Amino acid sequence: MVTVLGCLLWNLAPVYARADAHPVPRAVFENASKQSPDLYVTKEVQSAAEGYKIPEDVRFTFILKLDRKLADRREYRVFDASGEEVFNTILGMKAPFKTDRYGGFTLSGGQTAMFEYIGAGTEYEIAESPREGFVQKEPPAGAAVTGTMTEAGAAERFVNLYIPHHGSGAGTLKVQKTVSFPPGYIAPPTPEFQFLLKLDGERYDKEPYRVVDTQTGETVGERVTDQNGGFTLQGGQTAVFEDIPADVDYEVTEQKTEGWRITADASRMGVTGSPVTLEVFNNASASFAVTKQMEDHSKPEQGFTFLLTKADRSVWQGAAYYLYAATGELIDETPYRTDDHG
Repeated sequence: MVTVLGCLLWNLAPVYARADAHPVPRAVFENASKQSPDLYVTKEVQSAAEGYKIPEDVRFTFILKLDRKLADRREYRVFDASGEEVFNTILGMKAPFKTDRYGGFTLSGGQTAMFEYIGAGTEYEIAESPREGFVQKEPPAGAAVTGTMTEAGAAERFVNLYIPHHGSGAGTLKVQKTVSFPPGYIAPPTPEFQFLLKLDGERYDKEPYRVVDTQTGETVGERVTDQNGGFTLQGGQTAVFEDIPADVDYEVTEQKTEGWRITADASRMGVTGSPVTLEVFNNASASFAVTKQMEDHSKPEQGFTFLLTKADRSVWQGAAYYLYAATGELIDETPYRTDDHG
């Protein structure tokens, strides 16, 4: 979508018809393209259990900050999943949508908020408020998204899972593993994270479960818990335990993994429900990104060399790093290492 802001620039120049005539003023109108980019925020909702309809007209609340300040009374436009604009109607008249004094705004599933004319270089932060019956899937673990506006604008997406609780029979217990990673980049393979599962106070040992790719929904393996009720998952995978009785106490605990930090409680307890019970465990690893871009966007053949140092300014030898294409795709799953000079 391209939006053009018309700017009226008056340029008065004399035009003479003949020598004894008075000058005739001429108005020249020039249009300049809009240079201030837009920020888009999209809300998507998925069901954690097949065959269960997601409730309609559920509103999700967000908080927007611009340059670390609450976006007080900021106007925005709303579009539905088909791209049609949704209008705010008050007493039969159209009125602009506006954030509240705390930068709050709401969206339903499938809607997109468009904040116009944010300005390149503006820092933004968007956080979603928790809502009962829903689990934030993207960004994982209820995290906020942050970024800096570019000339091309910015688009962020929030995805929630609807957790239905309508049955009383056997259900499914799902344990999902997510990892925090910069948006737009594909995370490299993670280690196998270790978990322990108890049902009704007992170790859930020697029981089958499926490992599912969370993104595609495809089953990538079928396994059995060990004698301690232990099972493993990589980032982006979900363990699916079938035929779990409803109204039974459960406890899922994640073990520590070197180099990774659990962003919430390592142990989760609750009562199983039907048709599905879901627990999401998120991990983060200390990391940062270095991006190289030419001012004219050219792609020279020669490479550029960088030096990595620690806080004490000593060179960082053997530090692992991954290379990514501009599209966010991982070039090689095997990490590179800095040399002896960092």
